[in-house]
Amino acid sequence: MPIFPEPPKSVVLKDQKQGVPKDGQLGPYQEGVMIVFTCLARGGVPLPNVTWWRRGKPLDVSWELSGPGLVMNDLVVSRLTRDWHDDTLSCTATNSPRLPPVIVNATILMHRPTSVTVWEEDHQSPTGQNNTNTHQHPTGRRHVRERDGMLAGCRGG
Repeated sequence: MPIFPEPPKSVVLKDQKQGVPKDGQLGPYQEGVMIVFTCLARGGVPLPNVTWWRRGKPLDVSWELSGPGLVMNDLVVSRLTRDWHDDTLSCTATNSPRLPPVIVNATILMHRPTSVTVWEEDHQSPTGQNNTNTHQHPTGRRHVRERDGMLAGCRGG
């Protein structure tokens, strides 16, 4: 009796700290942390191969049975770097060349911009005249206090 392939009933992508993606996004994460992403595929005949992908390349093709009809693949990123920001991480569950793979994607978000510019705008000089000069200072060089006549801004990139 021939076996007809059936796709997995569900595929779930999550991280071990925050859970499933919210609005298709995981994070935000701090740069340099270790993260374990998990992909779980439930059901399917035969049971699927579960693979992690990033930028069109497979990252981890190993998987294990995690229970009856449940296939799991953990992707361990030992040190999350800045180049993961806004990248798409994909998990595919494939069990037959006759069926399309089931694909789940999530965009990775990172805390902290790559650079920060802090600027000050003088609204009134000590003589009471308006001053529109803009001064840029490296982060932390000058403290701006409440009501000192300065307008401070911060822009990250």
